[in-house]
Amino acid sequence: MKKFLIKASIFLIPFLLWAGIVMVIDPFNYFNVSSLIPDRVKLRNAKPLNRLMFNMIQYKHDPSDNLTIGDSRSYNLKIAQIEKITGDDYFLLNSNALKLNESFELYWFASRIKQPDKVFFILNFNMFNKFAYADRVKGAEGILNNPLFYIFDRSVAETCWLVTKAYIQNSPAVSTTPPMTREKFWDWNIQVKANDHYGKFSYPETLYDEMKRVVRHAKKNGTEITFIIVPHHIEMQARVADYGLTADMNRFRKDLFELGVNVYDYDFVNEITIDRANFDDPIHFTIATGDRIINEVWCGKMKIGRLLTSTVIDSLLLTDDPKHGD
Repeated sequence: MKKFLIKASIFLIPFLLWAGIVMVIDPFNYFNVSSLIPDRVKLRNAKPLNRLMFNMIQYKHDPSDNLTIGDSRSYNLKIAQIEKITGDDYFLLNSNALKLNESFELYWFASRIKQPDKVFFILNFNMFNKFAYADRVKGAEGILNNPLFYIFDRSVAETCWLVTKAYIQNSPAVSTTPPMTREKFWDWNIQVKANDHYGKFSYPETLYDEMKRVVRHAKKNGTEITFIIVPHHIEMQARVADYGLTADMNRFRKDLFELGVNVYDYDFVNEITIDRANFDDPIHFTIATGDRIINEVWCGKMKIGRLLTSTVIDSLLLTDDPKHGD
């Protein structure tokens, strides 16, 4: 028995050492007990690698009364600006390439921790597609609920190395700059990304049912839901028509409106969407543009965007009617 215990102890040594290393480096602040690696290094290097896990862990540690949930387009709706205007606390639960079904899973995740007062879903028609699907939230939540999954996760191990390297070298280990000029990256989005978004489309009935379930749950529990359809540059808007999806996009607007919540729409021809200077690329607006949207939506004074109403919806659907204009 004694020999067995000795052998077992020797066998466990490398696992215990690795657990200690992860707890000390802790790239996503899971354990939140070590300050060896400064938060600024983790924010610059760990967060871009797995923004979903980073944000979910942060929210679990410090939940907020109000949320914005979305993909990378939500990043330039700066929380500090929203809080400055409203005087309320907000938290951004987002991730790169977040799918709409994952947005709703993040709502359920947040509500299990603390039922929010307000939730703003940041979205666009390109997310409202049966084929735009991913399943990362459940996996990340599984890691949150089991420290051993975190300690022995391969991506966590990789991130431990990168944040340590960045700290030692005092330089970023992760680059988010596209490997091409702005003009080439812009054209690549118009051609390649547009085909990814619109080349294969099917109405997402299951997704819309889930959207209705989220809204029902929110209303029942006193949570105010708002949808913000963020702007694409008119060159990307034109690709929706190129793929014959204009009617589907307007149906998307109609479906959101029929949920009985506020829906703010910026994805049409307006002074934001006609100017390339308002965008980093055709689907990502600048911080300055984000501030303009914040000042309208959170102050309730629409000048550029539009609040969807029955009149707006009827006008859009009339435009879709093939008899219109005959």
